[in-house]
Amino acid sequence: DSVCCEVTSSGGCPGIIGRSCTSVILAGVGVQPVVFSGGDIRLIPNPNNGVFTLKGSLGTTNDEEMTVEVMDVIGQVIYSGKIIVHNGDLNEKIQLNNPANGMYIVNLRSGADYKVFHMVIEQ
Repeated sequence: DSVCCEVTSSGGCPGIIGRSCTSVILAGVGVQPVVFSGGDIRLIPNPNNGVFTLKGSLGTTNDEEMTVEVMDVIGQVIYSGKIIVHNGDLNEKIQLNNPANGMYIVNLRSGADYKVFHMVIEQ
């Protein structure tokens, strides 16, 4: 993009015009997907009615604590919980308490890994 500015003097030397332009170049912008390193986690079913399962592998063989957070599109947390992932395998059913129809964001955190899902609820 190009941005230009033009200034016209109205003081002691009226009518003098100064002009300057600059170019703005952006490259490599955007949001990259965030995934568990070496893991594969799914949220099923999607869309759902407020009951869903987080299933898959973290890509490790360790027992780890995972934080699950569900937010509505304006950022209000409607569910927060912790689960234990045994031997790196995840199979956890989550049931929300009377959620409204719409789009939600599900955040999963375990150690330094982080994953985000978009989920639709249809009652």
